[in-house]
Amino acid sequence: SREDEATAAARIHARRHCRTWTDEEGAFRLEALLTPDAGARVLASLRARSDRVFDQARRTGLLEPPDAYRADALVALVCGTGVQ
Repeated sequence: SREDEATAAARIHARRHCRTWTDEEGAFRLEALLTPDAGARVLASLRARSDRVFDQARRTGLLEPPDAYRADALVALVCGTGVQ
């Protein structure tokens, strides 16, 4: 029901977080918990930027896994930079 959805959304909202740490290899790590609505907005932006990163890489002949393009897209979105 809508009430159950609202209650669940409120619970998730109360637990929302974005955690960062450096792992044993020195890599930056990030983990987030978002409401479904916030997650959908983030994912839509990430997909759009990732597609642009992929298109640019493909034109230059660089082929990498999709997760690599998403990582580049995330940095570009957060830092406000152009397609890398």
